[in-house]
Amino acid sequence: MNLESMPAKLDIVYPLCILSKGQDDFELRYSLRSLDVQPWAGNLYVIGHKPPWLKNAFHISFPDQWNLNFKDKNIIRKMLRACADERVSDPFIANSDDQYWLREVQPEEMLIPPREHPAQMEADRASRAQGFRAWRNQWVKRQFETIEFLRKEGKSTIPFDGHVPYLIEKEKYIRTMLLIPWEMGNGFLIVAYHGWNFPANGFRIESRDGVLKRIKADLSCQQIEEEVKNALFLNHNNRALNPGMKEFLQKRFPKPSRWE
Repeated sequence: MNLESMPAKLDIVYPLCILSKGQDDFELRYSLRSLDVQPWAGNLYVIGHKPPWLKNAFHISFPDQWNLNFKDKNIIRKMLRACADERVSDPFIANSDDQYWLREVQPEEMLIPPREHPAQMEADRASRAQGFRAWRNQWVKRQFETIEFLRKEGKSTIPFDGHVPYLIEKEKYIRTMLLIPWEMGNGFLIVAYHGWNFPANGFRIESRDGVLKRIKADLSCQQIEEEVKNALFLNHNNRALNPGMKEFLQKRFPKPSRWE
């Protein structure tokens, strides 16, 4: 990627499950508020579900071929749809509705995701070694399979974390996904794109530990503020979307975005 040739404005693509999260779509609303302060933010494209309050955005109706257990496949299909749309900038930024920018972030900081640290697959492996009952879910299983596939292909096996906004170069994305059998079986994680294109040896990304803070527990607003004070990005799971998280997001991003 030649950063000097990058356009001043980058479009943003959100792949949304066609199953609505309710009339408010709370997570998307506050993710967009966190986006609105980014100086490079161009046009917004929402692929899949369209919230009733969304405005000033391009909506692309698109079905989910697989159920929620295979949402990585659905996301990859939607990113390929965005790559095929001439209206969408090249490159563009991909994001999800439960992911937030915590401060002004430069595009080059979204080229490479941070590693998942510690990787869930390592925790799973350690539990099995100690004789505990396997807890491996579909996501962890796909992480194992993604890493193993990349290893066999001589590609990077860094356990990248896909819970952050990331930059997609259209031609590279299409070419990469044509080489990866992502539609077969359990499929692979969306970060297979980065693993395929990142150097397999000689590069380390430990310096990026901490740029993403994932919240996966029921915390208070004050606790969340302490957790994210040094991070660039925030992600939470469903368990963490509690009153404390909602209070944090409402306090951090009180101003409606141009898309509300």
